[in-house]
Amino acid sequence: MKGSSPRRRGLSRALMACHVIVATMLFALSPTYAQTLDTEPPKVGFDSVDEARKGDAQVFTVSATDNQSVATLVFLYRFGVEDTYERGEMSRIGETDLYSITIPSQDIPSAVDVIEYYIEAKDEAGNRTLQGVSFDPLKRSLVDRPASLANNKPAAQESTSLLGSLSTTQKIAVGVVGVLVVGALVSAADSGSDGDSGGQMVPVTIESDPLTRSR
Repeated sequence: MKGSSPRRRGLSRALMACHVIVATMLFALSPTYAQTLDTEPPKVGFDSVDEARKGDAQVFTVSATDNQSVATLVFLYRFGVEDTYERGEMSRIGETDLYSITIPSQDIPSAVDVIEYYIEAKDEAGNRTLQGVSFDPLKRSLVDRPASLANNKPAAQESTSLLGSLSTTQKIAVGVVGVLVVGALVSAADSGSDGDSGGQMVPVTIESDPLTRSR
């Protein structure tokens, strides 16, 4: 038994030496792992559309980028404050940084006046970015006629005369013809005086609608 003690002590020293070597290697490699650790969440750019027309499909689009890669972009929405949020994954548009989702018009009840929603972006490391939150969501109002359209004034009142139904090119042609007619009448009046400078000019009045740009 006494003869085996030195062997055991030698084995213990060898094991301790191995532990020290392994710990040293791990310590030396740890800075490399720290440098590759991703702690940066995705960046989401979003311009909300606050008002849209009832009966239309509703399209939502955002831009999302990440220092590594965007893993998922989830769109959560509901049609009333008492409803639970539905989930839908936004799809990337080609090779761009844009992501989009569409709520079909048939999926939106006709009585709905507002869509509440928020957006959650995650990268491969699990870092997360939110646009809106469940208890304070973003909102899009649905109206019969958006105010942006209702406030637009017509650029010009359509003429009820014959010229009002003509295109811009046709109106320009009519205007040119009118000028030529005036010139012809003035020339005829000049020639009708037989060289008499005291001859009277015949007054001519031509009435026409103003030329307006067709839209």
